[in-house]
Amino acid sequence: MSNLNFSINKNNFLYIIVGISVAILIIIIIIASNNLNSDPPGYNAVNPQFATPTPKPPEKDDYVPADTPTPQPTPTPEVPSFGGLFMAELSNKLNIKSSNIKLISYEDFIFNDSSLDCPEPGKFYTQVITPGWKMQFEADGNIYEYHSNLDGSYYIDCTSTKNIETTNVLKKFNLYSPETIDVYRRNNGQFLPLIELKGDEIKSFIESLDDPIKIIEKENCNFLYKISFVFKEKTHNLFSICEDGKKYGEFEISEDKAYEMPEGFMNLIGKYSSSLSFPGKPSLD
Repeated sequence: MSNLNFSINKNNFLYIIVGISVAILIIIIIIASNNLNSDPPGYNAVNPQFATPTPKPPEKDDYVPADTPTPQPTPTPEVPSFGGLFMAELSNKLNIKSSNIKLISYEDFIFNDSSLDCPEPGKFYTQVITPGWKMQFEADGNIYEYHSNLDGSYYIDCTSTKNIETTNVLKKFNLYSPETIDVYRRNNGQFLPLIELKGDEIKSFIESLDDPIKIIEKENCNFLYKISFVFKEKTHNLFSICEDGKKYGEFEISEDKAYEMPEGFMNLIGKYSSSLSFPGKPSLD
């Protein structure tokens, strides 16, 4: 019986020793695990549902605005020396002393073409950018304006140009839609047929006159050409181009006005004449 009790006690002792060893091993594992995860948790360990993020330091703004440059005033250009020439011309036109003319404004300017923003009726201009000047003068209470290129070698009296009297002769004399247009040239004292225009030729000729044309004073002219606008019930004659080549024209039905023929018209007349056989050029008396 005693042997049996000893065996039982021995077994119990072994169980206790094993249990203590397992407990010690678990404790060692827990301690080791805690040492491996020693960093503090990045969340609220008490209540992880409401984790508090770790605040970040504010970023430093290193941008330094550049100094705003002080705007420099645009220098005023000097008065062009050739302004005196314009004053002298204006003095002659107005028949007044140059001392009575005052320059009131001037500016350098970029013009879109060679008309310098002052086109004359019936003239063609080169479509080229032209730097130059605008100048205004005051005389007898009136303003006069001149436009020029940079060196003043080419200029326009814009006040005179804007005051030019013009008219559209096609509208004035109702010359649209003729049946034919007959062009005659003077030869040995009489007008002889040069060309008869039809269709598109009539259209081109009408277009050459369908613009304001400068009205000028009548003068003595030995005409080289006669242009007949032929309608069913009437014919209107235009006499044009003097023997000295002047771009002058008169309508037979006009008693008191004459016209400076536009360049488009002059070019067509030249083309018709160039198609002639030699000598081509009309002969005069």
